[in-house]
Amino acid sequence: MTVQDLRFERITDPQEIRATHAQNSATWKGPLTVESYVERERILGEASIARKNQLTEVREEFPELAPMLGIRYFALKDGDTIVSSCETLTRLGYFISPGESRNIEHNLMICVGGVFTPKEYRGKGYASCMVEKLMEYYDAIRDNPNAPRGIKQLSFTLYSEVGEYYKKFGFESRHVPVHTITQIDAFLNKYCERAVFKNDGKFVDNDDYDALVSLEDQEFRRNLLKLHKADPNSFIFTIKPDADIYRWFNTRDFFILRHIDRPQVPLTLGYVMGDKSHILWHHNWGCESLLIVKLYLNPDASSQEKENILKELFAHAAKETKVTKLKHIEFWDGEIPLEKFADLSKVVHDLEDRSTVYAHNESLSAMRPSPTYNTKNIIWDNNTKLSWF
Repeated sequence: MTVQDLRFERITDPQEIRATHAQNSATWKGPLTVESYVERERILGEASIARKNQLTEVREEFPELAPMLGIRYFALKDGDTIVSSCETLTRLGYFISPGESRNIEHNLMICVGGVFTPKEYRGKGYASCMVEKLMEYYDAIRDNPNAPRGIKQLSFTLYSEVGEYYKKFGFESRHVPVHTITQIDAFLNKYCERAVFKNDGKFVDNDDYDALVSLEDQEFRRNLLKLHKADPNSFIFTIKPDADIYRWFNTRDFFILRHIDRPQVPLTLGYVMGDKSHILWHHNWGCESLLIVKLYLNPDASSQEKENILKELFAHAAKETKVTKLKHIEFWDGEIPLEKFADLSKVVHDLEDRSTVYAHNESLSAMRPSPTYNTKNIIWDNNTKLSWF
């Protein structure tokens, strides 16, 4: 059997999709059993972010782009046997083309995930064949003469756990360091508790997301224009904030907690202050970490005011880490750059080993934008966990 004899196809049959998840559970089930992992993936596949193409309000607002939104599953088959598989989550993005003046447009951002070949089929080039076919599948859609502009400008992203493997498919890595706080009590004492807290906030609940995302959306657009002004000759793109991606993270969160052997404590999902500054997190149970997914600080605050706000927000994150008996806090430099927060940087450097302050990110970010642009003139804004799935 050669790769030329295999068949690549988009799969929609629930049993086949279930089979791919049963296969890749060997790598990604974490603390779950195979059965509970497969069930979690089924539930996530039915979430709003995964079925965005079916939402009436989205179809009305983005009639040209909506049909491609959501999750899609793909397989490489030998007859009826799935020998390799992957999936994609397509979301809305923003971009500014070189030379455009303050012209922010919508495009598609396609995140590739779940690339997996069962052990018995490895070493035969099946995964490479599947990814090549996947790129051909989407490139054909993008290159259709009748494709709307937002599809012609679609961008791929992925988070590689196999280094530079995807470079041969046109992906360019953009590594983002991970910062890890392991000494939670000392961090609370040396960083958080030395601030004057406003105590005017509350823990985030599901009804808060739409309003918070509206603020994030404004911030993303402001920053795109700022980047474009500084570098008008680059193609600049970013994911568009979406409340449903936070709900997707939360679904993972609660599902795993119900299916693992640890205290069933009430979870908090983030904290929002009176000025709408907020921090949103995800309990990464398998890695024993509280992962900061999003930080938003009041844009009208001064630099010192922002650091004081950050201290109060981090205090709640640290306390959540302790309550849930997780071992550390993680955040990507793309979300909270240490260089922008002098007090935070000093405390973290004082408390932590260099290897945890700027840890190598095992989820290597990579992008594959339209071939129209030279990768040296491409800026990927918000290269953070927010784009991940």
